[in-house]
Amino acid sequence: MSSLQELSAELGKAMNICMDKIIPKIPTNEISESVEDDNERMIDLQLHRYLEEDQEQPSQAIELQMHNYFQIAKQLQIKLERIVYHERNKDERALKDEIACLEQEVERKREVITKYTTLMQKWSREFIKLDEECDTPLPKFE
Repeated sequence: MSSLQELSAELGKAMNICMDKIIPKIPTNEISESVEDDNERMIDLQLHRYLEEDQEQPSQAIELQMHNYFQIAKQLQIKLERIVYHERNKDERALKDEIACLEQEVERKREVITKYTTLMQKWSREFIKLDEECDTPLPKFE
């Protein structure tokens, strides 16, 4: 399991702990399954009981769990930003390498063109010399 997956799992666990502390546990055996209104009333009753109990108890545990959750979330955010940065740099390096290869190819083609042009100029001079030396003119190639 990668460190990113571990962080994500840890974040999920921390979130579940926070949610368990904040949202009341409602026992399913107390909820009447027959009528939806009974369900809503039971949930409201459980929530009301929980809120009354919560006012009596300090909420330090909830704050601690939320703080822990946000720390893990921040670590996950930092890891994700590093991955995004790394991917951008990888793409940028690939593009730079491709540009360098294309520049080398262009330079090789310039060298070939330069050599060909030089050779053609040399041949033209040789043909002119031969033309001047011979009585019969040589055919012109165009």
